[in-house]
Amino acid sequence: MPGSGRRRGWWLGATLPLLVLGAFSAGLLPDRALVAPRGHFVIVSVVSALSFVLAMLVLAAAQQIADLRVLALALAFVALTGFFSIHGLATPGIIAPGTNGWVGTSARLALFAGAWFIAASALESRIGAHRALLRYRGATVLATLSTLTVYGTLALSDLVLQRATATGEPARPGWLQAIERAVAALGSGTPAFALGGASLALLSLALVHYWRVERRWSSPLVRGLLVACLFLAQAQLALLVAPVWYLSWWEYHVLLLLGYLAALAGLAREYALSGSWRGVLEGLLLRDALEHLERGYTEVVAALAAAVEAKDIYTKGHSVRVAHLAALIARELGLPPERERILYQAGILHDIGKIAIPDAVLQKPGRLTAEEFALVREHPVRSWEIARHVRSFAPMLPAIRWHHERLDGSGYPDGLRGEEIPLDARILVVADVFDALTSVRPYRAALSVTEALEFLRQEAGSRLDPQCVAALERIVERFGPAMVHGLASAEPAPAAGMPAERC
Repeated sequence: MPGSGRRRGWWLGATLPLLVLGAFSAGLLPDRALVAPRGHFVIVSVVSALSFVLAMLVLAAAQQIADLRVLALALAFVALTGFFSIHGLATPGIIAPGTNGWVGTSARLALFAGAWFIAASALESRIGAHRALLRYRGATVLATLSTLTVYGTLALSDLVLQRATATGEPARPGWLQAIERAVAALGSGTPAFALGGASLALLSLALVHYWRVERRWSSPLVRGLLVACLFLAQAQLALLVAPVWYLSWWEYHVLLLLGYLAALAGLAREYALSGSWRGVLEGLLLRDALEHLERGYTEVVAALAAAVEAKDIYTKGHSVRVAHLAALIARELGLPPERERILYQAGILHDIGKIAIPDAVLQKPGRLTAEEFALVREHPVRSWEIARHVRSFAPMLPAIRWHHERLDGSGYPDGLRGEEIPLDARILVVADVFDALTSVRPYRAALSVTEALEFLRQEAGSRLDPQCVAALERIVERFGPAMVHGLASAEPAPAAGMPAERC
C-alpha cells in the first residue's frame, strides 16, 4: 500500500470503531438502549454464514496444503461459525422465550476460539509443532468438530426444553440445568473478563504478525486478514465493556460482520490474481515476505554456495543444477512463480551446512565410517541453522532442512513420513538425488540419465514422491537429458543401494 498518507488514512478507517466505542463510553455519543431480538438473530445469522463460507474455502485448501498455519486458519473460522451460530439461536425469543446462559457465553467462546486459532495461524512454523500437528491434523479437526457438536447439542437441547417448560411441560433435567448455570458463570464476571483478555492478547499477536507482513509485502489477502484482526479485536473490546442491548453493544456485532467481509474480500481479490484457492493460501503462508530480495541477499546466497563448492571440486555446480531442476519441477507441477523462486534459492542453499564437514570426509574416495557418515548426515540441520538467521530465507527452510527425508520415514534428520514432508522438500529431494546420481563423485562414477530415471521410478511411491518423479520424467522428455543436466554426456555405472545419500 504505497504512500504514507494513504497508509495513515487506511489505519484511521480501520480503527475508527474504537474511537466510536470511546465516544460511547465517555458520553460524547448517546448510548441508547435498542432491544431487538429478531434483528440480533438476523445479523448474527449473516455473520455466521459469512464465517461458514470462509471456513469452507480455507478447509478446502487445508486438505491440499501440509501447513499447520493453513489448518489453524481454517479451524478459526470453523470455531467462530459453530459458537456464533449458537449465540444467534440462543437469542431470547428465538427458541427459548427468556434469557439464558448460552447466549452471552457462546459469543465470548466464539471470539476466544477464533482468536486462539488465528494467533496459531500467524505464528512461525516450528519443527516440533509442525510435525505434531501434521501427524495428528485429522484428530485435531475431529476434536474441534466434536467439541462444537457436543456444545451445540447441549445448548439446543436445553433451549428447546426451556421453551417446552414455558408452555407447561415438565421441568428440565437437573443435570442440564447445572450445565447451563456453569456455562452462564463462564460468560459473566471474572471468567468473562479472563476470556476477553486472553482473546485480546491472542488477537494482538496476530495483528503484529500481519502488520509486519503488510509493511514488507502488501497484498489483498494480507490486508484483508489484518483488517479482520483489527475488527475482531475491537469487537472483543466492545463485548467486554458495552452494556447488553445498547448501541455500543450492537457495535461489536457490526464489527464482526465487517471483519468477515474484509477477510472474504481479501480472499476473493487474491483469488482473482492467483486463479486458485490453494494458490491464494500458499501465497500468503509460503512465499517470502520480501517479494523482491535485495541484491545484498542474492550475493550472500551466491557466496555461501561458492564457499561450499570450493571445498569439494566433485560437487562443483551441484547446487545450481539442483536449483534449476527444482524450479523446473515446481513449474511442471503447476506451482506459482514465487514457489519456483523459493525452490531455486533453497536449491542453492541446501548444502551450505557442508561447509563444516572436513574436506577429507567430503572427498573420501572409499566407504565412509559410521562416524564420518553421521557427520555428513548433520549437514541438512547445519544448513537450516545457517539459513534461519536470515529472515528473508524463512520460506526456504522446510526444503533446506528436509531435503534428505524419505516417504517411508527412512530419511534424516527428523524421520518424517509421507505428507509430513512439505512439498517443497519432496521436490528438492528428487532434484538433489537425480543430480547426484548423474554426477561423478569420488566414491563412484556417474549414472546415465536413463539409469538415474529408472532408479527414481523404483523409489517413487516408497521413498520419493511419485508426482515429482513423474514431473522430472516429463521435463527430461521435453528438454532432453543433456540440457536438463547441463552435461553433454555421462559416464554410466551400475547403481548400488542409494548412492545419492552423500549428495
